[in-house]
Amino acid sequence: LEFRRVLFRSAEDLRRSLVIEIDEARAARGGLEQDAPLVALIHDALAPAPAPEIPDIQVAGTSASAEGVLTGDWWDAIRTADGNLAIVIGDTSGHGPSPTVTTLRTKNLLRGSLSSGISPVSAVEIAARACAEDENFVTAFIALVDPARSVIRYVNAGHQPPVLVSMDDDIVLLVGTGPLLSALGGSWGEQEIAFDEGSCLFAYTDGLIEGHASDGSDRDPKEIGTAIARTSDRQRSDATEVLARVMAEFRAVSRRWNQDDVTAVVVSHTPMAR
Repeated sequence: LEFRRVLFRSAEDLRRSLVIEIDEARAARGGLEQDAPLVALIHDALAPAPAPEIPDIQVAGTSASAEGVLTGDWWDAIRTADGNLAIVIGDTSGHGPSPTVTTLRTKNLLRGSLSSGISPVSAVEIAARACAEDENFVTAFIALVDPARSVIRYVNAGHQPPVLVSMDDDIVLLVGTGPLLSALGGSWGEQEIAFDEGSCLFAYTDGLIEGHASDGSDRDPKEIGTAIARTSDRQRSDATEVLARVMAEFRAVSRRWNQDDVTAVVVSHTPMAR
């Protein structure tokens, strides 16, 4: 009789536990359903607008989240007041609501500043002041592409060095020109580099190279340039083709591809029609 009572209590405890778990699962699902429209709106706000059509320039980009639909990475392509192109790629530290707010604010400040004709360094200074009270930080690369002058003016605020490959296969890393955007503040410099016909710029976040070598170590950014240098002139003029080739090559070797957000953007200076 005692055994039956113990068995009954165990069965009842199990039933109650299952009921509680079912109720919690239903509540969680309901919360997700209620939050889904907000998540979708944030996702759309972080997505880049269609790249502006700039003569002799092609742009292609991608942004993939390791967890869920939101990512702390973003990229943007903006038409400036003088009709040229501004490219931005950024990465916000941390996960959750606070980094998302920082990302949205930083993206919108940079977009508004650059579209109005402000210089890259001034745009970074404006965004940095907005980050002064944030606990998380932002790395960013901002470039103004002027195909008529065949130059790029850029600021690298603590970001992974973008790779520029010339038509002659010269590989240049656009290293930092100042600190990341954070409560610590700082100052930033602006650099200018040739961007001749047939050249290609590849900017990316750390999720592309960190831990993705065949032995689990980090990839060397120059390997991106080497992959681009192997393309033909026609392929290099196609930003979408360059992006697809580099992403596929890096992913094929990696043992842990989906462990981090991955964002990349390519700008190709196509040969002008004669």
